[in-house]
Amino acid sequence: MKLAVPAMVAWYFSERTLPPKLTDVIAALLLLGIPAMLIGLQPDLGTAILIAASGLVVLFMAGLSWRLIAVAVIIVVTAAPLMYFFVMHDYQRNRVDTFLNPKPTPGDRLEHHPVENRHRLRRRQRQGLARRHPIAARLPAGIVHRLHSRGTQ
Repeated sequence: MKLAVPAMVAWYFSERTLPPKLTDVIAALLLLGIPAMLIGLQPDLGTAILIAASGLVVLFMAGLSWRLIAVAVIIVVTAAPLMYFFVMHDYQRNRVDTFLNPKPTPGDRLEHHPVENRHRLRRRQRQGLARRHPIAARLPAGIVHRLHSRGTQ
């Protein structure tokens, strides 16, 4: 789907005159919107956004008017907060929050924070390596990470 939908939009525009007319743009948006919406209902928000964005790049390359692009940007900017509060599920909002603020704050669920996960992984690697190699407990975390990734015993 990630490749097929933008390719379908490109095929659609290969048969038409460029720059696209408004009716062609609406038809292309339907070709993009239906699969993206169905994927978003699964709910796989990341793939839906990726498919929609790649199809919009094809529209841009087809010579879409800058006025239409400006209108679309305004619509997206105004719709994003509404989607955040009224459409997204809790776990999707949590992922957006983590993307915008990767460092955990007190009270956050830490399993979704990449910074905390990295520290937690290094602590576990260091503890496991220290059981096998007592000197590893005193080494810097970067060296412990390299030793662990080599699979030393």
